[in-house]
Amino acid sequence: MDALPAVLIEAFSGGPFGGNGAAVVALEAPMPDDWMQAVAASLRQSETAFLLESKQGWMLRWFTPVCEVPLCGHATLAALLALAHWNRLGPGDRTWLHSRSGPWRWSCRRAGPAGARSCCPAASSSQNLPPPA
Repeated sequence: MDALPAVLIEAFSGGPFGGNGAAVVALEAPMPDDWMQAVAASLRQSETAFLLESKQGWMLRWFTPVCEVPLCGHATLAALLALAHWNRLGPGDRTWLHSRSGPWRWSCRRAGPAGARSCCPAASSSQNLPPPA
């Protein structure tokens, strides 16, 4: 397997070494649960987010070092910031994140020092839902 893009992101922070840390891994294909669990344990962050692009946006799953969790706010924000870092989500762009907790529509905008990006749920995220991914 080729190396996969992965980053460590401090969500909810204005600078390094603050906020809530999370790892984010971009997958090229679905991976087994036990593989994602092993990667999360190896990265040793409170949560690791795994992203897989789909026709309707991105599939998103979260793992702690010991188990999968159904929802994680700071790792969701980290996943969106990682997409922006990888130039997969730009200012003004909107995307869907599909998780076991349901779909969410998100938007990204440029704000703050050094072009930092913020991502937040798009208005009316529950309306006009795409078909399940």
